[in-house]
Amino acid sequence: MIKLYEKDAYQTTFSGNVISCGKEKDRWKIVMDQTCFYPEGGGQPADHGMLGEAVVLDVQEEQGQIVHWTDRPLETGKEVKGEIDWDRRFYFMQNHTGEHLVSGLIHKKYGYENVGFHMNEELITIDVGGILTPEQLNEMEKEANEELNKGREIETLYPSAEELQNLAYRSKKEIEGQVRIIRIPECDTCACCGTHVKNTLEIGMIKFLSMQNYKSGVRVTLLCGKKAFENYGEKHKSVMEISHLLSAKPEEVTEAVERMKEENQNLRQKIGQLKQMLLEAKAQVIPGGEKNVFLWEENLEPGDLRHLINAMMKRAENVMVLVPGKEDLFNYAAACREKDSRQISKALASQFFSKGGGTAQMVQGTVRGEKEEIKKIFMETVEEKEC
Repeated sequence: MIKLYEKDAYQTTFSGNVISCGKEKDRWKIVMDQTCFYPEGGGQPADHGMLGEAVVLDVQEEQGQIVHWTDRPLETGKEVKGEIDWDRRFYFMQNHTGEHLVSGLIHKKYGYENVGFHMNEELITIDVGGILTPEQLNEMEKEANEELNKGREIETLYPSAEELQNLAYRSKKEIEGQVRIIRIPECDTCACCGTHVKNTLEIGMIKFLSMQNYKSGVRVTLLCGKKAFENYGEKHKSVMEISHLLSAKPEEVTEAVERMKEENQNLRQKIGQLKQMLLEAKAQVIPGGEKNVFLWEENLEPGDLRHLINAMMKRAENVMVLVPGKEDLFNYAAACREKDSRQISKALASQFFSKGGGTAQMVQGTVRGEKEEIKKIFMETVEEKEC
C-alpha cells in the first residue's frame, strides 16, 4: 500500500487498482494498491472524496491497510481514478499545522506537553498539560500569529534510529519503526503522520476561542485559516449590530452593555418594590379579622404567590390563592396560622391530580380540578376541628 499523502499532501488525484471490495452492512470496504486518501488518525479526521463513481464516506487504517468506506462497490482488479475533497483536506492541513505551531510554542515557553488533540469540521481543541492564565493565552496567540508571518518552511524528516536518539521532539506515544518528524523551524519539532501545509503563511491566521480547566491543565479551543477568518467576520457582524441597537460606537459596546445591565437591574428592583406594594394593596381588600379566605388571581406570577400569602396572613387566619398555570393546571399557595398547612396539600392530592409540599406554615404546588371544587376542599380542610 503506497501512501501518496505522505509524499505530497497537495496531490488531489491519483489512479490505482482495486485490491479488494467487500460489503459490510450498508457500506463497501475497498482497499487500493495506492491512495491519496488520508485515514483518520492522530487527531485528524479522514479525507472524503470519490473513487471512480463511488463516494468515499470514511477512511480508516486497519492492520496496515488503508480502508476506504464507500457508498457503492468497485470491481476488484479494476483501475480507478481517485479524487479527494481538496477544500476539506486543505482546511485540516491549515488547522493541523496551526496546532503544531501553537503546541510547540507553549512547550517551548512553559514546558507543557500537548496531552490531547482533536480536530473536526468546526474547531480544534488542544489539551495542555499545565495551567495557563488568560493573559498568557493571549500572549501565545499573539506570538503564534507573528510566527505565521515569518513564512517558515515546514520540514518533513525521516531520521534514522541513531539520529532520532539525538533529536529533541514532541510525541504523545511510543512509535515503532520509522518515525516521521514535522518541524517548524524555531517553533516545533513533533512526530506526526498527518498532512500539513508547506509554509506557515498558508495557515492564514490563528484565533483562540476559549480556554477551560481540564484535568490537571487546560483545554484550549481554536481555529485556523479560513474558519478563523469566518469566525472573526461573524463576531464583527454581531458587534456592529449591537453597536447599532445600543447607539454606541463599536469600541464602546462593552461599556454600553454594562450600563444597560445596571439599568436593567435597577428597573428590576423598582418593579419588585412596586409589585410588593401591589400585593400589599390586594391583601388590604380583605376585611381585618377574617377567618378563611380563598382568592382567585388571573394575573399573578407563581413566584409572587408566597409574597401575597404572607401579606394576606396579616389579615386572615387561613388563606389560599389559586392562579391559572400551564395547560389546565393551577398554581396554588396556602397558609394557616394555627393549623398544619400540609393537610391542605394532602386533601388536594386525595381528590385531584396535585403536586406540592411545604411546611406546617405554608404549602405550594400545582393542582388540576374545578375552581369551586378546589375551594370547597380548602374550606372543609381548614374548618375541621383537627387539622
